[in-house]
Amino acid sequence: MEFTKPACTLNPLAQKLIFKHARVAHQIFSDVIGLHDIDHLALTTISPQNELTCLSYSPIIEYNLMDTGLWHYDRSYHPDFFTTRQCKLWTDLYDQNQYAELMQVKQNTKYLRAGISTTLSYNNCILLLSFATKSKHPEAGRRLLEAHAELIKMGRYCFQNISHLFMPYLSKPTGQKKSRILSPYMQLVVNNNVTERGVS
Repeated sequence: MEFTKPACTLNPLAQKLIFKHARVAHQIFSDVIGLHDIDHLALTTISPQNELTCLSYSPIIEYNLMDTGLWHYDRSYHPDFFTTRQCKLWTDLYDQNQYAELMQVKQNTKYLRAGISTTLSYNNCILLLSFATKSKHPEAGRRLLEAHAELIKMGRYCFQNISHLFMPYLSKPTGQKKSRILSPYMQLVVNNNVTERGVS
């Protein structure tokens, strides 16, 4: 596996933060879990210094990736992937030399059959969205890719409601104008009930 851009590093507090905020993350992510057969969602911010901070619906997955060092072999965490704004299946992002280990940590331990990763811009940072499903449908991966636009909306909705937990770890150069990935008004339909949340 050859990379052409500088690698990322973990926020020094990344492993602690993923459990420190686990309850809040679980509550917010629960709003969208089940839609499009999604059983797992993780949001990772990449700071201007290429430093990773993550919150997850199933924090043990990301914790184990960090603890074992396997995240280095998952190309979703590398600039060659996340700066190109792609959407790919998890299995297409696994280093072949660590494929079985990544499958075990990211999918098998939680019975996840397929997963995808994609990215968005946020201010001077990048937001990495990861979704996975336990669906036994033979085309589960393809169905996730086809739902990409809706999954992006789900990820934006969740990030809007949890972004305050990431902000202390997203230092950015001064004097740069903010950009927005979020609309000033978002609508989420859960079980036929409409939830509207404003954007400050």
